[in-house]
Amino acid sequence: MAKKIILTSSDYKKLFKIIQAYRESNRLKPDHLRQLAEELENAAVTDDPELLNDVVSINSTVIFKNTDTGKSEIVTVVFPADIDQDGSRISILCPLGTALIGEQEGNFTYCLAPTGKIELRVDKIVARQAVISH
Repeated sequence: MAKKIILTSSDYKKLFKIIQAYRESNRLKPDHLRQLAEELENAAVTDDPELLNDVVSINSTVIFKNTDTGKSEIVTVVFPADIDQDGSRISILCPLGTALIGEQEGNFTYCLAPTGKIELRVDKIVARQAVISH
């Protein structure tokens, strides 16, 4: 069963269009993208920003730990147009972005990376930021 992700209506509409385009072009093949498409079908859509404070959503900055290596990282989950070269802003469409979306502090999740499943623990949701597309 897919986890329940919470998105604003505008983020939902953008993500729905992206996933639909991937379906139509037959690019929805990687496991993490199919998982995201399933989560999108079950998403809770809101215009109440307060509901987004305790879950990883678009533009959330999150601290997580790879439980295998013990390494902690901090990233912001964004739309593809808003990623950066240093890796601090990651796409919702990458395996890590799809793993983190919808998670709460303290949750464990799996990143479906090309090298296999990587267990992650969400340690802290730092902030939800406004990001301006390039």
